[in-house]
Amino acid sequence: APTIQQSQSYDFVPVVTGFSSVTTNACRYVQIGKMVFLTVDIGGTSNATSFTATLPIAAKILTGSYIGVDVWTVTDNSVPAASPGRAYVGTANPLLLNIDKTVAGAAWTAAGTKQVRFQLAYECI
Repeated sequence: APTIQQSQSYDFVPVVTGFSSVTTNACRYVQIGKMVFLTVDIGGTSNATSFTATLPIAAKILTGSYIGVDVWTVTDNSVPAASPGRAYVGTANPLLLNIDKTVAGAAWTAAGTKQVRFQLAYECI
């Protein structure tokens, strides 16, 4: 009969871009076999229209594809967003999480605070 694997969660501090100051960087992950379950809470003072964060373990991405998730807790220019953002990993860098203000890929405001909170599950290499 199948058994449930024991797992342990780990804190990690991703390298982030798009901030002059990071005030919240609370991230955790659990790896069970080839699956990684990630919880992200990153925020601070924005100084760029982009937002990236490194992953703790490289994602397995199929050619011409990506993995991603809608991000329902988004703050841009100190204002909570009315619509979701997105977080995704593409084939160019399996260790880099790209985070957009909207699911359509709108750029962040390079001022005020920006913050996201979300969970993502992905297969690792």
